[in-house]
Amino acid sequence: MKDKKMSSKECIEFFEQAVEYWSKRLRVHIDEIRRDRRFVGHMITWFEWEPIKVQLCYNDLRLKYWSKALILCGIFHEFNHIREGYSGKMKPNTGDLETNILEEYRAEKYALRCMKKWYPNMVKEVCEFTKKKMTLKKWRKDYPIHLKAWSRIPDYKEDKK
Repeated sequence: MKDKKMSSKECIEFFEQAVEYWSKRLRVHIDEIRRDRRFVGHMITWFEWEPIKVQLCYNDLRLKYWSKALILCGIFHEFNHIREGYSGKMKPNTGDLETNILEEYRAEKYALRCMKKWYPNMVKEVCEFTKKKMTLKKWRKDYPIHLKAWSRIPDYKEDKK
């Protein structure tokens, strides 16, 4: 079931509380959480590699349109990028297309696993949203790496009737 529309302030408060709670519970180290309107997406992880520093940035102008389910799934997705950054699985600025696709695939699979474990009643909304997004011509053009990665995930494949 989709939750009621949150105000922009409620949305940011929910995001910050969820990041704080889940980063402690999952032992994900984040040096800074900050608002940044310069990027197109909803949230993004920035790494500084020498010495390693992690910033979780969110775009409040975009995040305010997401439901709690989508925000939580996005947080888990970014947490996987952070975990892989610390473990050395993610390499800084490789530029290799297949590596980027694999990183996005692993992050989204991790996010779905977390959602199924802790928020099973919200998984359907996330899957429906993502399936719909993957059919949009503009999204397919703007996010080819995500499209290729997420097309490999069975939960996001179109149901055959």
